[in-house]
Amino acid sequence: MSSDTGSHVAPGTLFESARLNAELDPDAKAHLEECDLCQGRRRWMEAAARLGPNEMKYDPPDAVMNKVLRLGRNRGLDRLRKFIVASLSFDSFNALAPAGVRRAETAERHMTFEAEDIEISLSFRASDQRNFVLTGQVAGKSGEPLPDLSGRVALVIEGEHIATTALTPWGEFMFQDVPRGSYALQFALSDRLLRIRSLLIAH
Repeated sequence: MSSDTGSHVAPGTLFESARLNAELDPDAKAHLEECDLCQGRRRWMEAAARLGPNEMKYDPPDAVMNKVLRLGRNRGLDRLRKFIVASLSFDSFNALAPAGVRRAETAERHMTFEAEDIEISLSFRASDQRNFVLTGQVAGKSGEPLPDLSGRVALVIEGEHIATTALTPWGEFMFQDVPRGSYALQFALSDRLLRIRSLLIAH
């Protein structure tokens, strides 16, 4: 195993180590012991490796499978691959304080992204000195819930889907104890794949 030629251990190397308990080379092992970001990535990968074998034990609901098959027949698979990048429309870190008032650090950060008729609201709250809780909601721009109840969202690092979760009927989702660092979010919504390219959560 070798570390990435940059500053961090390559995601593929970390995942192989987490999934197969493969030994890291000395340089990568030394880096992992000192790097909070790589340690956090490996924890997510270990959790994914534990959960992965259990996925085949459960069948998706018939209603969801029928909907997927109907989409494939009636709309064509090309429609299922429509890819959209969401753009930032609001960030509480950039909000100006009232005149004469010094800006104070807040416990939470709020961001809003938009893409076509969809609005994504995100909230970041520190859970401890190294980790944060990410909560969000995907809805129509007028506030109505999306009609697709089978949507999912993935937390992505350098192209690797580190964790995924289903959206609630109201489009809500949560990732807990996420290490601080740089992430992307990818949403699978009916015939669309929607992506937020970069979320930098600094130390």
